[in-house]
Amino acid sequence: MTEIPHLEESGSAGTQQAGPAEEAPSAKLRPLEGLGLADRVDGLATTQPQGMGGDVPAQLIAGSFMQLSGDLKETKFELRNSQKKFEDTSAELSDCKIRVAVLEATVDTFFRGRYLKNLSLVVGTGLIGIGVELVLKDVKPIGHSLWVLGALLLLFGWFSMGHKGKT
Repeated sequence: MTEIPHLEESGSAGTQQAGPAEEAPSAKLRPLEGLGLADRVDGLATTQPQGMGGDVPAQLIAGSFMQLSGDLKETKFELRNSQKKFEDTSAELSDCKIRVAVLEATVDTFFRGRYLKNLSLVVGTGLIGIGVELVLKDVKPIGHSLWVLGALLLLFGWFSMGHKGKT
């Protein structure tokens, strides 16, 4: 072993050629990656397993931390999905409550309007009948007034609540 090998091309003669332009990927130390607790424990288990009780306990501890870290990420993801679904459902419930309130108001208005409509139809018909009788008995000014008032009440009753709006 005292003999030193002789290199024919040592590169000092200027015959070197440039390599590829891209950099070779460098290996990064895992403990510096992510700065998470699981990454730190894994880095310590990789670089200094003796400080954690040896190779086997260090790998067990690092593996359990990685498993717990993965479970935590998955649980957070599921929680975000559940919260999103809850917010969507809550907004839908709010919209439904508003729609129910509008429909209840519409139904309430319809029933009150129906009573007013029926009352105007009955009173209008009665006033027309009384007006015609008064005109026939030669009390024409009052008869015509009652007849016109009855006709207006009938028109109001027919056209006041006859439409259905979009709800």
